[in-house]
Amino acid sequence: MTTKRHDLAYPSHVEEMSTNFGLTKREVFAAQILAGLMSRSGETEIDWQTPLAVKLADKLIDELNKSHHYNT
Repeated sequence: MTTKRHDLAYPSHVEEMSTNFGLTKREVFAAQILAGLMSRSGETEIDWQTPLAVKLADKLIDELNKSHHYNT
């Protein structure tokens, strides 16, 4: 199983829908990481935290895709 950056985080399997709506896994991961960074730092300036959150989300996805995580 592979996690793709642009897969929907909460996919809908309704066949009538021609367009997918919602956040991607990457967006959800980045938002959660950003919330953690903001709560920890106590800073309100997010200029340096937002790019870091996206980079960390990408690294998380890469790590999840390493084969040893899916061997049971």
